[in-house]
This record gives sequence, structure tokens and C-alpha cells, in this order.
Amino acid sequence: MLELSDEFSDFASNVPRETGSAKKRRLYPRRVAKALNNVLPLPDQAFYVYLIELDLVEPITEQSNPKKRKIINPKNTPYIFGLCTKSKLPKVN
Repeated sequence: MLELSDEFSDFASNVPRETGSAKKRRLYPRRVAKALNNVLPLPDQAFYVYLIELDLVEPITEQSNPKKRKIINPKNTPYIFGLCTKSKLPKVN
């Protein structure tokens, strides 16, 4: 019945939905770290650049990838994640 519930949602409104499915979402409060508030540099202002290298250290499990999407290790791409700020960020331990 759960498999059919998406097709017949009008008729199966009382069927419990799986969390994370398209029909049932969990809302949560969004927050930004204090160190990232008001840090965008203005034109002609000095700024700091932080480069963040990402590496896939262990394979993705089938449970974590139910749609069987192709997983690419970010370290094997020509891209890198960067962040520009007008102030230094605190050290991460």
C-alpha cells in the first residue's frame, strides 16, 4: 500500500509516509554560524580566501545512495570550494 500511496494520494491520505520522501518532509530551523555573519567583502576591500579540499575517504553505501547516482570523488575534479571573507575565521579544532 505504501508503494501505491504516491499514485493514489487522494485515496490514501491516511497512509503514514516515510520521512525523507517527497510527500513527508521534516522542517528544521536554519542557522548560520556567527563567524559567517556579515563577512562578505565589499569592492576595493581586502579579503581572505579559504580553500577547502574535499576527499571521499570511503565508498558510499547503497543505503546512502538509493537512487544509484554516480558518485564522483571531489578530489578527482578540477574544481575546488572557496570562501571569501572580510575577516579571519576562527580556527577549527
